[in-house]
Amino acid sequence: MAIRHPPTGSLLWRTLLVLALVTPIAAQPASIPFVDCSSSSEDLTHRINISSVYAQIADYGESPAIKYVVIGQTDQPIVGATTSLLATIFKTTTILNFNVDETASAFCGSIRSSTSLVPVPDDTNCTIPAGPVAFMAWTPYRHDFSLTTVSTRLRAVDASSPPFELACLDIQATPVHAHGKGGYYGRAQILFWVSVGLAIAYWIVVGLARISAAWHRGGSGRIEGWVRIKWAGTVLSSAISGERL
Repeated sequence: MAIRHPPTGSLLWRTLLVLALVTPIAAQPASIPFVDCSSSSEDLTHRINISSVYAQIADYGESPAIKYVVIGQTDQPIVGATTSLLATIFKTTTILNFNVDETASAFCGSIRSSTSLVPVPDDTNCTIPAGPVAFMAWTPYRHDFSLTTVSTRLRAVDASSPPFELACLDIQATPVHAHGKGGYYGRAQILFWVSVGLAIAYWIVVGLARISAAWHRGGSGRIEGWVRIKWAGTVLSSAISGERL
């Protein structure tokens, strides 16, 4: 099913939401791709139309975690609680084929609207008006494995009976830890330098092999003067071209 991308407000509104939901650390949040996993049979009038997802590495308690901020728009108000039901966000995180984290929590504790960027007094009971909204989720990152892709599914439902699916999205993020000034790719830079080193080593080996093969081409015996220069040119040309001259 195609994802609708209605306007979610001005650039100022987006900036305020990201600043309100993203932990203030040195690294800026990165915009990452996502895949809509919503059921095609669900009522679209209750759906939060997701337009963008941001992620950053931040501290979550005593360990680092990936923090996701999801921005979108809803055409209907979201009621956070009824007499016996709560709007809930479900989160499942996997690395490779291993399930590393699975939680369910009240949706009111993580969602914000354009009219209120501060947490609600009761995170289990809220009413979010129609319009631009944003919600967040944490994914623990317990192991500092470079280039490890963390797959997370976020699914939110309202407090109706039966519940309406508000949003479902699959997110894949690969944390990269910067090292030193300008180290945007962290330890992944070693892949670039290994490739460069292999290319240089290849041309050195090939060049030495060609020079060795062409060393005795162009003359025999004692070579002097202009003949020596001509012989050296023959060796160089043969080595560069790879052809016997």
